[in-house]
Amino acid sequence: MILSVVTIQSKWRCHATRKSYTIMLHDIIRIQSLYRGTQVRTLLKLKSEQDWQRVCVIRLQSLVRMYLSRKIMENDNLSAIVIQKYYRCYKHSSNFRKLQPTTILIQKSIREMFSRNLLQNKHNAAIKLQKI
Repeated sequence: MILSVVTIQSKWRCHATRKSYTIMLHDIIRIQSLYRGTQVRTLLKLKSEQDWQRVCVIRLQSLVRMYLSRKIMENDNLSAIVIQKYYRCYKHSSNFRKLQPTTILIQKSIREMFSRNLLQNKHNAAIKLQKI
């Protein structure tokens, strides 16, 4: 029961987080598009060739910095994913090791009960045959 509740809570949190992330992503994209539109309008107002070259160099530097920072962020995300994977594996194996002795004990008890019932049935059948 508790496991199902925890699973439902986990799924709901995942859904809520994903939904808020997509809303935030759409807002960020909208802000970026507005900013880029402003930049383009500013560029169109530039008159001299020197200003145009300076703006192009700045834009190129910005793109290179963005590319490098994204690469760093991707590496960090991959590292976090690997850490999460090993932690989840550790937790599952730990839970399995905790539950295994109890499971074996329950299986043993059920098998003993079935064996006793089978033996009792055979014993009762033998007594009935002897009475005849």
